[in-house]
Amino acid sequence: MKSAYLANRDDPDTAALYALSRITLAGRAEDREPLHDEAEAVLRGIYEKIPTHPGAIHYTIHSTDVDGRAGNAPDMVEAYGKIAPEVPHALHMASHIYVRLGDWPKVIDLNRRSADAALKESDDETISHHYIHALDYLLYAYLQQGQDQKATKVLEEAMKVRKHQPSFISAYHAAAMPARHAVERRRWLEATVLQPRTPEYLPWDEARWPEGVTWFALGLGAVHTDNLKMAREAEKRLVELREGTIKAGEENLASYIEIDRLILSGLIKWAEDDGDQARELISAAAKLEKKVEKNPTTPGSLLPPSEALGNLLMDLNRPAAALEAYRESDKIWPKRYHTTLGAARAAAAAGDPDTARTYYQRLLEFTKDSRRAGVIEAREFPAVKLGIEPR
Repeated sequence: MKSAYLANRDDPDTAALYALSRITLAGRAEDREPLHDEAEAVLRGIYEKIPTHPGAIHYTIHSTDVDGRAGNAPDMVEAYGKIAPEVPHALHMASHIYVRLGDWPKVIDLNRRSADAALKESDDETISHHYIHALDYLLYAYLQQGQDQKATKVLEEAMKVRKHQPSFISAYHAAAMPARHAVERRRWLEATVLQPRTPEYLPWDEARWPEGVTWFALGLGAVHTDNLKMAREAEKRLVELREGTIKAGEENLASYIEIDRLILSGLIKWAEDDGDQARELISAAAKLEKKVEKNPTTPGSLLPPSEALGNLLMDLNRPAAALEAYRESDKIWPKRYHTTLGAARAAAAAGDPDTARTYYQRLLEFTKDSRRAGVIEAREFPAVKLGIEPR
């Protein structure tokens, strides 16, 4: 691609594909920044000459859908849905960036439109995987807002489809949506009855990571309902899925499974009263997360490792350390409901009411009229209730 690009610098399509090759290499590189910088510069050059070039915009979103780069090209991100308003994936793509910015209203708007467009282009037998892809992002956003009734309706909408397009993407979302619906709402008994590899017609033998999402949720539910036998079964299955993924040459996907396995193993150790080992395992998950970028299939993990570490540190009565863990998680996944609430609680427990007030107020800003207990807690926090501004 580099040779083709050097020989045809004025051809926008060759340039766009060259930039895509830089993004692809970045996913396997130790030092990713120069490759992303070059890709963005090439794509920006195309966009300035041809502002409706879909490759320039689409690949820019991929190049900025990484840690620390989400705010680099807001004009190009916003343009995509406008130049292709009936194309499901074009409508959806900008939400990759808005998820990283915690802009839940935009994630909701774009993915509702994307799902509706995907239905229009589907046939009577099979629904395009762009449909369930958009619905999972929509579900994720509603859950971060604490809009549980709306989230439930989205899940029901996805699950009533007779046949989703048989693909890895469909398998991932078919597993992730009921899992995140239970985990984000902290409905642990619901998590324990999730069924792996459902529906059966999806290509589960090629979708180990999606299957692992279900087992992770099962394990979380089991730990929180004192069913350590089930939790260990889930842990064992995650190890098997990780090994199978490595053998298939899919190291990044194996890393996602391993991150979840480390969190679950840590929580099992905590349930066994081994706090030091629990902290070590979940800290290892947080370190591993920094080595791999989010897969574009998913809006986000069921339980980010730094958020899980903050939860554990609160259980260990170390609120100041917990606050730092929540802050680390917020850098990667801003405006997550449980991260923000956790940070507020940690600050309050650490004797820092100003910081607690800041996080409680932030939670209220993006949850609005949610009826979750944590939102009520935020409204009732003394300084928030009295309307005192943070110093």
